[in-house]
Amino acid sequence: MQKIGIKRNFNVLFVIIIALIFTCTVNIYAETPAPTARPEATPTPASNVIFSIGDIKLQAQYSDNRIVDENLSICAEKKNINTLPAHIIKSVRAQEGDKDIFLYFNLSLLMNGREYPVNSQLDIYMEQTGILAEYSNLLLFKVTESGVSSVTVEEKEGKIIFSDNSLGLFLFVGIRNHDAPIETNDPSQSSPTLQEGETAGIISPGATAGANGNNARGITPGAFVFWIIISLVVGLWIGIGIGFVLWGRYKTRKKQKGPYVIGE
Repeated sequence: MQKIGIKRNFNVLFVIIIALIFTCTVNIYAETPAPTARPEATPTPASNVIFSIGDIKLQAQYSDNRIVDENLSICAEKKNINTLPAHIIKSVRAQEGDKDIFLYFNLSLLMNGREYPVNSQLDIYMEQTGILAEYSNLLLFKVTESGVSSVTVEEKEGKIIFSDNSLGLFLFVGIRNHDAPIETNDPSQSSPTLQEGETAGIISPGATAGANGNNARGITPGAFVFWIIISLVVGLWIGIGIGFVLWGRYKTRKKQKGPYVIGE
C-alpha cells in the first residue's frame, strides 16, 4: 500500500511539472512579439533631366523625354570672345551688326567625365542670370567652321530655351540694358569687331561698330586735362616772349629820341 501511494504521488508531481512547463512555454510564446515585416526600399525615380557642370547654369533633356543615365551630364564651358576667328565675327556682323557679341560658349555631353555622342535632339534650358540678364533682344548663333547659323530661342519664366542635336560652339548677341553695371563685365567677354585688314579687336560693352567697322574714337578726361595744361604753358611762354619783344622795342625807341627836356 505504501508503494502504491508513493507511485501515485510521483505521478501527480510529474503531471504538475508537465503542466507548469506547458504553461510557461505558452506564456513565453504569447509574449514574444511577432517579427515585423521590413518595409521595402522605395526605388529612386529615374530622371530625364541632364544637369550641367561648368561656367553656365543650365539643364538639358532629350526632346522625347527618355530616361537618362545618372552618370550623364552636360558640360557648359565659357570661351574667350577675343579668340573668335575673324570670319566668324564678319559673319555675325553681316547679320546683326548693331548688336554686341557678349557670350561665347561650348556645350558637350559627358558620361563619367568622357565625351558622349549626342544621338538625339536635346532641349536646353539656360538660366537667364549673370551676363545673360544684362542684355535684351537676344539672338543665338551656332558656330561652325564655315560661319554661323541662327538658332531659334524662347525666353520663358527666367530661362532661355533652345534645341539642338549636335551641340558644340555657340554665341549670344544682344543689346546691353542701360541699367546694367559696366564693372561686372569680364574684359574677355567684350564685344569683338573687325579692324582694318580684318583683324579682330573689341568694342567696349554697349558700343557698336561704325559703318566702316572701326572702333569709335574719343578724348578721355585725362587727355583733355593734359592738353589744357600744355596749352596754358605754351601760351604763357608765348606771352612772355611777346612781352620781351615789346619791351625791347620800347627801350630802343627811347634811346633814339634822347633825353626829354622841359620846355622843348
